Amino acid sequence: MAIRQQRRENLLLEATAYTRRALFRIPRAGLCDIRELSDPNGVLREWLSPFRQSAHWELFVGMRSDDSWSIYFDEQPVLQFNFEDRLRRLYADNQRYAAVEGRLRLLDRPARGGQVTFAEVEVDAMRHQSVLAACQWFLQAAADALQSVSIHRVGLIPSDDESWLVWFQQRLRRAADGFEVASTPSA
Repeated sequence: MAIRQQRRENLLLEATAYTRRALFRIPRAGLCDIRELSDPNGVLREWLSPFRQSAHWELFVGMRSDDSWSIYFDEQPVLQFNFEDRLRRLYADNQRYAAVEGRLRLLDRPARGGQVTFAEVEVDAMRHQSVLAACQWFLQAAADALQSVSIHRVGLIPSDDESWLVWFQQRLRRAADGFEVASTPSA
């Protein structure tokens, strides 16, 4: 893992671990209307803050050969699910989370003289619930956006196979309706 943070790679072209992947461009209005949202801890509002800056946002979806999948909302949040559609990793608001025994743990990155290490930090119950609710809100927004006529598909790999997108949308919709946290962060 890199010691210095940098902008991620071009996922559509370079994320070859995802054997099926697609990139979409979606108008900002499709994500930022949260007037009626119950967000007592402000988690979702924090996560949405960067999306208010531009006219559109990008949605990347990728599936691995073992049917685990990931979804990227611009740079973040990034949600990674195992083949059973259980959340295994999360990157949001510049924080990393990993699934441990059915709960998310925050991965703290203490300075260790040039080495990258992570220490697991317990997430209190209220914050845990808020993070999961924000994840579910983003998944719902993605599921709705993929049904929208205003969406623009930037690219698809493999370019000659759209059939997996229908299957992916069904899985995404199920996850948006409710998902569990995996027992481990590995796929």
